[in-house]
Amino acid sequence: MGNVVYLFGAGASYGVRDKQAPRLDYSLEYRDYKGVHQEIKGSAPNIIEGLPVVSELPERMDYVRYLIKKEIKDFAIDAKPEASMFEDLEENLAWLQEASRGHATVDTFAKKLWITHRDEEYKRLKHTLSAYFMLEQLFNKTDKRYDAFFASILGEEAVDLPSNVCILSWNYDCQFELAYSEYYRHAGLNDLENQLHFYHKTLGNVNYHDDQKFSIIKLNGSAFMYDLSTRDAVDPFLIQDSMRDIARVASICQDNSSKGCALSFAWEQSNTWFTDRIQKNIANADTLVVIGYSFPYFNRSMDKFLFQSMPGLKKIYLQDIDPDTIEQSVTNLLTASHTTVNKTKTEKKYHTQQFYLPPEL
Repeated sequence: MGNVVYLFGAGASYGVRDKQAPRLDYSLEYRDYKGVHQEIKGSAPNIIEGLPVVSELPERMDYVRYLIKKEIKDFAIDAKPEASMFEDLEENLAWLQEASRGHATVDTFAKKLWITHRDEEYKRLKHTLSAYFMLEQLFNKTDKRYDAFFASILGEEAVDLPSNVCILSWNYDCQFELAYSEYYRHAGLNDLENQLHFYHKTLGNVNYHDDQKFSIIKLNGSAFMYDLSTRDAVDPFLIQDSMRDIARVASICQDNSSKGCALSFAWEQSNTWFTDRIQKNIANADTLVVIGYSFPYFNRSMDKFLFQSMPGLKKIYLQDIDPDTIEQSVTNLLTASHTTVNKTKTEKKYHTQQFYLPPEL
C-alpha cells in the first residue's frame, strides 16, 4: 500500500449537464427598488450536478441573478427590509458577471485588482464569488463522483478514512463536505471539515492531527464566510433554519466586520504553518493522481512547491477528458529526483465517469 496524493482541479466538480435540455431559457419583468421597470432574460447551461467551469460563469451568474429577482417578485418582498439585501446581492453579481465577460477569467480580473491595490473591489469580488458558489451548490446536486469516491475509500464506518491518502484541491467549492454529509450524517459544515481533517489556507493554524491521517488541503481556501472570533464557517448548506436559500446566502455575505471570507487566490501569500503542513502531509507520497486540473500559470509557484515536496513520486496518473494537453505541464514540474532517481512514470486516464482509484491504494 502506497502513499497517495490527489490533486483536484475545477474539472473534478464539473458534474452533469442535462443532455435532453442543455440550455435554460428564462425571462422576467420586474420593477426595481426605485420603481423603474426592468427586464432580465437569457439562456444558460442547464446544470444538474456539480458546478460551472470558467467558460460557463457569465451565463450562469446571469441565471442566478434571474433567480434572485424571481424570489423577490414571487414573495413580494420589494417593500421589506430584506429587499435591499437581495438587491445588493444581485447588483454585486451583475458587477462580477460584467467583469467576467470583459476578462479571460474571473481570476484575471482578481489579479488586476490585486496588482492595482483596489482593495475594496478585491474584497467585493471575493465576497460575491463566494456567494455565487454557495448558491450554485444549493441549487444543484453535488457531483455524484464525490459520493462514489467516499463509498470506495471508506471502511466499515464513516469515520474509517484511509490514512495513506491526502487530497490537495485548488477548488473553492464544498463538494467534498456535501458528499461526505451523506455518510457522516446530522453534522454541520464545521463538523464535517473536522472529521475530514481539512486545512484551509485562510483560516489560521488549525492543527487537527500530528500523526498520519487522511486530510484535505484547500490550496485556495473555500468560497464561504467564517466567524472572525471562532474561525468557524458560517454554514449555508446544512444548518436548520426557516430562511430560504437565497435569503440565507444574502444574509451571510452582507458586509459585516464580524465575518471574513475564506476564499483566497494563488498569488496571496501562504502562512508558514500552511506550507509546513502541506510538506508534512505529502512528503512520503509515491503516487500522485491529478484529476481535472490544467496547471494554469497563475498557480505555477505553488505547483512547483508541491512537486518539490513529493521527491519520492514513482507514478503519476493524469485523469482528464484530454490528459494529453496537461502531460507537458506535468513534465515541466518534475525535478531531478523524479526523472533521474525514481524515474517517475506517467499514465493517462481518459475516462472521467468516476474519480480514478489507483492500484497503489
